Amino acid sequence: MEFTVTVDPEVIDVLGADQVSAFLNDAATKLKLKVAAQEALADIDYFDELVNESEWKKARQQVWEQQ
Repeated sequence: MEFTVTVDPEVIDVLGADQVSAFLNDAATKLKLKVAAQEALADIDYFDELVNESEWKKARQQVWEQQ
């Protein structure tokens, strides 16, 4: 998916094209990081469900008792 951003020419005149471009690139990078963080959290939630599953708890307990 692609988005087109329209920047007011006055903003470009005041800040300069390089600074506006840097700001937009920074915003895109932060957005990518947020997506990666959400994906990581989803993985953690799945792992939490697995770890807290009753059969998994029993298996862990058996291993601890064998040690």
